Amino acid sequence: MFVIEKFNPYRIFLRISLFQTVHFLFTIGFSLLFTTILGATLKTRQLFFSADYFQFTTTIGKILAISFLISGIITAFIISKFVKRSRKCIDFLITFYILNFLIYLIIDGFPSKMGWWVVTTTNQIIMMYLTIKLVRKKELEEIPIYAPLEENSIKPPPKKENIEIFV
Repeated sequence: MFVIEKFNPYRIFLRISLFQTVHFLFTIGFSLLFTTILGATLKTRQLFFSADYFQFTTTIGKILAISFLISGIITAFIISKFVKRSRKCIDFLITFYILNFLIYLIIDGFPSKMGWWVVTTTNQIIMMYLTIKLVRKKELEEIPIYAPLEENSIKPPPKKENIEIFV
C-alpha cells in the first residue's frame, strides 16, 4: 500500500502548483456561478488576487468567502488522494498556503484586510482537518493479507475424514 518515494522537490513543487491552480479554478467557477445567480458583476483577475474585495459587508466579499471555502473543501478531497501519509499533509498544506501568500504578495502587495486573513486562515484549518482525516482513514484501513488472484480461486478447505484410532 505504501511506497517509499525518493525526495523529489521538483515533483512536490509541481503537485503544489497543480493543486493551487485547481483551487483557484474552483474558486473562480463557484464565484462566477454565485454572481450569476445573484446578478452581481466581477472583475476577475483583480478580484481573486486582491485582498481588498474580502469584505463581509459586500455581496462580492461574501461570494468570495463562500467560494474559497467550498473550493478548499473540494481541494482537500483531491489532495487526500495524492498525499499518502497524514504526517505529510501539514507540511504540504503549509507550503500550499505559503505559495498562496506569495502569489498575493507579488500581485497585490501585503494583504492588509482582516477579511482576507479570516477567510484564508479558516480555509487552511478546514483543509488541514479534512485532508488529515481523509488520509488517516485511508491509513487505518485493514491491509489484506491474502488477496486472491481470481474471484473463484477461493476454495473451501478439504474435508477431513473421520479416522478412528482403535486402542
